[in-house]
Amino acid sequence: MSKWISVKNELPSKFGWFLVLDKYLTGEKITMGFFEGEPSFMWIPLDDRENSDSMTVTHWQPLPEPPKEQ
Repeated sequence: MSKWISVKNELPSKFGWFLVLDKYLTGEKITMGFFEGEPSFMWIPLDDRENSDSMTVTHWQPLPEPPKEQ
């Protein structure tokens, strides 16, 4: 399992979906966010919020690997 990484210490090295802690409105909750990378370094929420600026990511980690078929 990955460890949580503070956005104050490091941002993802590429764009994509990540597991994030979002503290917007309801306190910190685990959700998914899309990191746009350069040049904006913006996080976009998974849910249907009208404004992507409403996401306040404090920590992130890569998504886990999917289960292996047996």
